[in-house]
Amino acid sequence: MATIVTALFPTRMSAEMAIDSLLRAGFRREDISMLMSETTHGRQFSIVENDKAGEG
Repeated sequence: MATIVTALFPTRMSAEMAIDSLLRAGFRREDISMLMSETTHGRQFSIVENDKAGEG
């Protein structure tokens, strides 16, 4: 049976630190997921959607 752990982070920095800690503890990157709201998606992580870079 798998164990699932969830957490909420107030800032990008605190989320990144948690992920770094998990990686140092031996977890694989493939075993870590991050969910965020659309507002946080653009504001905190500057992720561009609908980019055509992959087509060129």
